[in-house]
Order: sequence, then structure tokens, then C-alpha cells
Amino acid sequence: MNEIYNEYKDRVAFLAVYVSEAHPIDGRVSEKNVEAGVCFLQPKSVDERNAVAKSFIQEMKFKIPLLLDTMDNATAENYGALPDRLVVIDKTGAVAYAGAIGPHGFDPVAWLATIRKVHKYWRGTSRREK
Repeated sequence: MNEIYNEYKDRVAFLAVYVSEAHPIDGRVSEKNVEAGVCFLQPKSVDERNAVAKSFIQEMKFKIPLLLDTMDNATAENYGALPDRLVVIDKTGAVAYAGAIGPHGFDPVAWLATIRKVHKYWRGTSRREK
């Protein structure tokens, strides 16, 4: 994802939203997370969620600007984004791509194809309108 971000960051607005933990150690534990040493309690406050998000950014060397979902998980609920989901929203605010819910539906290749298509369309539209 960082490669895609680096390629398009000057032409496309990227945002990621950190939602609730999918596999907290006080909930549905993931053996992969345990093996990787990625174990967190489910955050109970914005400060706790922020601390976990910062850890994610550092550990994953994540470059995309990261926002926090509200503690009532409104973004995750509205976009069906738990545990993760890739979405492209065009200039009009319409959802141009909503990948399947991850991790099995996590498809950066399809996400990138949509970014390229939407960027090409809007770039062409801008030229025609000038």
C-alpha cells in the first residue's frame, strides 16, 4: 500500500481510518497476531485507540495519513470496514470501489486499478472543462 501511496500521493488524496481491533487479546484472538507479537487490548478510549494506531504506523511503516474512527465505530459501521476494507471515493463523493471485507477480500491490485481509472477520468474531465 505504501508503494501505491508513494506513486499517487501528489495526485490523489489518501486517508486511512483506524477502526476497532479485529482480534484484541481480550476478545477474538488471532494466532497469527500472537505469533507476530501484535497483541493489543480493545481500546476503551480515544487515547488508547490513538496509542494502538501509532504503534501500527511505526511497526508497519505505514505512510498513508491515518485517522481514528469514533469510539462508536461509525466509519466501520457505515463502510463495513471491520477488520479492513479498501475503498475509493471519487471527487463527487461517490464510492467508485468498495472491496470485499478483509482479510480475504483485501485486494490492493483491484484498488490500484480503480485509483488509476478514477484518476485518469477526472484528469481528463479537468482538461475538457478548462
